[in-house]
Amino acid sequence: KRKAELRAQAGKRWDRRYRVVIFDISIKRKGLRDRLRRVMKECGFVQIQKSVWLHPYDCEELMALIKADLHIGKDVSYMVVEEIENDGWIRKHFKLPERT
Repeated sequence: KRKAELRAQAGKRWDRRYRVVIFDISIKRKGLRDRLRRVMKECGFVQIQKSVWLHPYDCEELMALIKADLHIGKDVSYMVVEEIENDGWIRKHFKLPERT
């Protein structure tokens, strides 16, 4: 259901903001960390650094559900970002309009 929810948003008009999810989960909880990465990938996020993931459409509610489901509320932060330098590859990946 999560995947379908985000894929449906791909048809929406992009508001020119990125949704960035960062997390800091201890090596002692590697299984949980791997599970979160797997869920992010399944939902269409792209990994931009080891613990930094990005999606171009609003997914705050989805992230709240994932955090509650995995019991990782304090370990994960959701941000809405206006600009990312050198984002051409991100725009290409998500088929977003080029910078004007």
